[in-house]
Amino acid sequence: MRYLMSAADRQGQFRVRPVVVISCALLLAAIILPIPFSHKYNAQMGLLLTACVCVLAGWFFLAWYREFDTTWRGWIAMATAVYLTVSLMGFFIEFSPITWFMHSHWASLYVRPWVHWGFIYVYISVAASFLGRGRARIAFVLASVLLMILWESMGRWIY
Repeated sequence: MRYLMSAADRQGQFRVRPVVVISCALLLAAIILPIPFSHKYNAQMGLLLTACVCVLAGWFFLAWYREFDTTWRGWIAMATAVYLTVSLMGFFIEFSPITWFMHSHWASLYVRPWVHWGFIYVYISVAASFLGRGRARIAFVLASVLLMILWESMGRWIY
Protein backbone atom coordinates (compact mmCIF):
# COMPACT_ATOMS: atom_id res chain seq x y z
CA MET A 1 0.00 0.00 0.00
CA ARG A 2 2.82 2.37 0.85
CA TYR A 3 4.36 1.64 -2.57
CA LEU A 4 1.15 2.69 -4.31
CA MET A 5 1.04 5.95 -2.34
CA SER A 6 4.63 6.84 -3.27
CA ALA A 7 3.92 6.03 -6.91
CA ALA A 8 0.90 8.32 -6.88
CA ASP A 9 2.93 11.16 -5.37
CA ARG A 10 5.47 11.13 -8.20
CA GLN A 11 5.11 13.99 -10.62
CA GLY A 12 6.52 12.24 -13.64
CA GLN A 13 8.90 9.58 -14.81
CA PHE A 14 11.08 11.88 -16.89
CA ARG A 15 13.03 14.67 -15.22
CA VAL A 16 15.75 16.81 -16.77
CA ARG A 17 18.39 18.50 -14.67
CA PRO A 18 18.60 22.28 -15.12
CA VAL A 19 22.31 22.00 -15.93
CA VAL A 20 21.50 19.84 -18.96
CA VAL A 21 18.94 22.35 -20.20
CA ILE A 22 21.36 25.26 -19.75
CA SER A 23 24.17 23.35 -21.48
CA CYS A 24 21.93 22.58 -24.45
CA ALA A 25 20.85 26.21 -24.63
CA LEU A 26 24.50 27.37 -24.60
CA LEU A 27 25.39 24.87 -27.32
CA LEU A 28 22.47 25.99 -29.45
CA ALA A 29 23.42 29.64 -28.90
CA ALA A 30 27.01 28.90 -29.87
CA ILE A 31 25.86 27.35 -33.13
CA ILE A 32 23.20 29.91 -34.09
CA LEU A 33 24.41 33.25 -32.69
CA PRO A 34 27.61 33.70 -34.74
CA ILE A 35 25.52 34.05 -37.90
CA PRO A 36 23.67 37.30 -37.01
CA PHE A 37 26.82 38.82 -35.46
CA SER A 38 29.12 38.25 -38.43
CA HIS A 39 30.29 41.39 -40.28
CA LYS A 40 28.58 43.71 -37.77
CA TYR A 41 31.27 45.71 -36.00
CA ASN A 42 29.05 47.33 -33.35
CA ALA A 43 27.34 44.08 -32.42
CA GLN A 44 30.69 42.30 -32.14
CA MET A 45 32.10 45.11 -30.03
CA GLY A 46 29.03 44.80 -27.79
CA LEU A 47 29.77 41.09 -27.36
CA LEU A 48 33.37 41.91 -26.48
CA LEU A 49 32.40 44.55 -23.93
CA THR A 50 29.85 42.20 -22.37
CA ALA A 51 32.54 39.51 -22.13
CA CYS A 52 34.82 42.07 -20.42
CA VAL A 53 32.13 42.82 -17.85
CA CYS A 54 31.63 39.08 -17.25
CA VAL A 55 35.37 38.52 -16.73
CA LEU A 56 35.52 41.43 -14.28
CA ALA A 57 32.50 40.06 -12.43
CA GLY A 58 34.11 36.61 -12.36
CA TRP A 59 37.29 37.98 -10.78
CA PHE A 60 35.19 39.97 -8.31
CA PHE A 61 33.27 36.86 -7.25
CA LEU A 62 36.46 34.82 -7.14
CA ALA A 63 38.14 37.33 -4.83
CA TRP A 64 35.08 38.25 -2.76
CA TYR A 65 33.83 34.79 -1.91
CA ARG A 66 37.26 33.13 -1.88
CA GLU A 67 35.92 29.94 -3.39
CA PHE A 68 39.28 28.93 -4.84
CA ASP A 69 40.45 25.49 -3.89
CA THR A 70 43.85 23.90 -4.33
CA THR A 71 42.68 20.78 -6.15
CA TRP A 72 43.33 20.20 -9.84
CA ARG A 73 39.88 21.55 -10.58
CA GLY A 74 40.66 24.84 -8.84
CA TRP A 75 43.98 25.25 -10.63
CA ILE A 76 42.40 24.65 -14.04
CA ALA A 77 39.65 27.14 -13.23
CA MET A 78 42.26 29.72 -12.20
CA ALA A 79 44.27 29.14 -15.39
CA THR A 80 41.08 29.56 -17.42
CA ALA A 81 40.30 32.83 -15.64
CA VAL A 82 43.80 34.10 -16.41
CA TYR A 83 43.46 33.01 -20.05
CA LEU A 84 40.11 34.78 -20.42
CA THR A 85 41.62 37.96 -18.99
CA VAL A 86 44.65 37.81 -21.29
CA SER A 87 42.59 36.97 -24.38
CA LEU A 88 40.47 40.11 -24.08
CA MET A 89 43.42 42.26 -25.17
CA GLY A 90 43.93 40.08 -28.24
CA PHE A 91 40.33 40.63 -29.28
CA PHE A 92 40.66 44.38 -28.70
CA ILE A 93 43.82 44.51 -30.84
CA GLU A 94 42.01 42.66 -33.61
CA PHE A 95 39.06 45.06 -33.46
CA SER A 96 41.21 48.18 -33.36
CA PRO A 97 40.58 50.58 -36.25
CA ILE A 98 44.00 52.18 -35.67
CA THR A 99 46.31 51.13 -38.50
CA TRP A 100 49.58 51.40 -36.58
CA PHE A 101 48.57 48.21 -34.79
CA MET A 102 48.97 46.43 -38.12
CA HIS A 103 52.65 47.37 -38.32
CA SER A 104 53.46 47.01 -34.64
CA HIS A 105 55.68 44.05 -33.83
CA TRP A 106 54.46 43.64 -30.23
CA ALA A 107 50.83 43.48 -31.34
CA SER A 108 51.53 40.76 -33.88
CA LEU A 109 53.48 38.76 -31.28
CA TYR A 110 50.68 39.13 -28.75
CA VAL A 111 47.94 38.06 -31.17
CA ARG A 112 49.91 35.26 -32.86
CA PRO A 113 48.64 32.40 -30.59
CA TRP A 114 45.01 33.31 -31.31
CA VAL A 115 45.68 33.56 -35.03
CA HIS A 116 47.33 30.17 -35.40
CA TRP A 117 45.67 28.07 -32.70
CA GLY A 118 42.84 30.30 -31.50
CA PHE A 119 39.99 27.88 -32.00
CA ILE A 120 41.66 25.34 -29.71
CA TYR A 121 42.15 27.90 -26.94
CA VAL A 122 38.63 29.26 -27.21
CA TYR A 123 36.93 25.86 -27.08
CA ILE A 124 39.15 24.62 -24.24
CA SER A 125 38.34 27.77 -22.26
CA VAL A 126 34.63 27.05 -22.61
CA ALA A 127 35.07 23.50 -21.34
CA ALA A 128 37.51 24.47 -18.57
CA SER A 129 35.37 27.35 -17.31
CA PHE A 130 32.80 24.81 -16.11
CA LEU A 131 35.35 23.61 -13.53
CA GLY A 132 35.03 26.77 -11.43
CA ARG A 133 32.82 27.08 -8.40
CA GLY A 134 29.89 29.25 -7.43
CA ARG A 135 29.11 32.59 -8.98
CA ALA A 136 32.57 32.91 -10.50
CA ARG A 137 31.83 29.84 -12.63
CA ILE A 138 28.67 31.45 -14.00
CA ALA A 139 30.51 34.63 -14.94
CA PHE A 140 33.45 32.83 -16.54
CA VAL A 141 31.23 30.39 -18.46
CA LEU A 142 29.23 33.30 -19.84
CA ALA A 143 32.41 35.18 -20.76
CA SER A 144 33.94 32.17 -22.49
CA VAL A 145 30.75 31.44 -24.44
CA LEU A 146 30.54 35.10 -25.52
CA LEU A 147 34.17 35.01 -26.67
CA MET A 148 33.51 31.77 -28.53
CA ILE A 149 30.52 33.33 -30.31
CA LEU A 150 32.67 36.36 -31.09
CA TRP A 151 35.52 34.17 -32.37
CA GLU A 152 33.19 32.25 -34.67
CA SER A 153 31.51 35.39 -35.99
CA MET A 154 34.77 37.18 -36.80
CA GLY A 155 36.03 34.90 -39.53
CA ARG A 156 39.73 35.13 -40.39
CA TRP A 157 42.06 37.21 -38.23
CA ILE A 158 44.40 39.69 -39.89
CA TYR A 159 47.75 38.79 -38.33
